[in-house]
Amino acid sequence: HRCRIRAGPVGPVPVLRRTWGNQAGAAISFLTASVFVNQVKPELGFFPFLSLYGDPQTGKSKLLCTLNAMQGLDEEGLPMNSANTKKSELRAIAQVSGMMKGMIEGNDKSKTQFDPESILPLYNYGNPIQTRAAFSNDNKVIKMLFHGTLAFAQNFEPFKSRAAKERVI
Repeated sequence: HRCRIRAGPVGPVPVLRRTWGNQAGAAISFLTASVFVNQVKPELGFFPFLSLYGDPQTGKSKLLCTLNAMQGLDEEGLPMNSANTKKSELRAIAQVSGMMKGMIEGNDKSKTQFDPESILPLYNYGNPIQTRAAFSNDNKVIKMLFHGTLAFAQNFEPFKSRAAKERVI
């Protein structure tokens, strides 16, 4: 599998530092903080996203694989492509709690269902990913909550607006 991490006698952290420099330290720090997102968000009222972007074939995916391996996950992340439905992407994001969820390869906006601007409310504490009407005769709604963090790995910076840029590391 392409996300297998082989740690030699020096371990994965020095290899990451040699490959990505300070960005690897920031990514590992983000992953560590992600474990405590459910304590940090209520205290501060927010938690940022991580955005890894740059030229193709520069190791973004390998870095994301390594971060996922540190969480015990053997995956690169959720591919953002047109084969996904918007609901399935939101549900996949909602499945993590106290963990980072990788979002990968949303390089062609015309071929993706995911809108990076749609996740801006997830930055703030208490905002649900999605709400839907409950099957009842009153005004009940079902809220799909977000208890994790998001890391994006793409060839370009997906966040364009000032508000979005203020929410990413």
